[in-house]
Formats: sequence, C-alpha cells, structure tokens
Amino acid sequence: MSKVDTSVFKDLMLLLNTSELGESQFFYELFGGDYDELGYVSSEDYKISRNNQDALFATAKEDFGYEHIESDGGGEGGGEYCYGIIKFQDKYYQAEWSYYSYQGCETDYIVDTIKEVVPKEVTKTAYV
Repeated sequence: MSKVDTSVFKDLMLLLNTSELGESQFFYELFGGDYDELGYVSSEDYKISRNNQDALFATAKEDFGYEHIESDGGGEGGGEYCYGIIKFQDKYYQAEWSYYSYQGCETDYIVDTIKEVVPKEVTKTAYV
C-alpha cells in the first residue's frame, strides 16, 4: 500500500480548527463519518461550536469536495476491522482502524493506512 501525501488535507484541518484533536483523531472522525464531532475538545466547546458546524461543513463540501461515502465496523457487534471511504477534491480515499470492545477504537496508525481508491461496480451473487 502506498502512503498518501496527507498534506492535501491540511487546509481542511485548519478550516475545521482540529489542531487540538491531533492528526490520528482528525482522520478517524473524517473517515468514520463522525465529522459533526470535529473540533469539540470539551463539553463547553461543544456547546459553543455546534452552531458553526453546519456552516463549516457546507464550506468543506463546497471548497474541498468533501463527502463521507461509507464506513463499516466498530462498536459493539460491529467487528474489529473498521474502514471508511471519503471523497475529497475529486479523489476517493480509504482509511482503516481497529475496534476493541475493552479499549474502543485504535487509531494511532490510521494515517499510515490512508490510500487512494477508485469506485468500481461489482456484480455479486447471493444465495438466500
């Protein structure tokens, strides 16, 4: 897997004011689809910032072409292997992380798993 140059996401990190989250947590929130929690370091920060999130993500979608495509895994009964796919600046990216019921999500290595992917239609046969 070739590592993606994550500097393409730097302007989005600045827009969303996520410096206090740290890089791994930022990417987890972005790829996991929990972007509505980005930038909230404390409950007071949450109350203050919640009013601005819709406008920030409208800007993120408009200026950067950000879109959460899908994510799966994690949570109780959701499995250990987790992944997320986003569209960003007309490219698709995938990231992976792990979930363990005792300690929650393990995202320390998420940056190393980010790769560019392309959508491909696949025909699947299921027997029910």
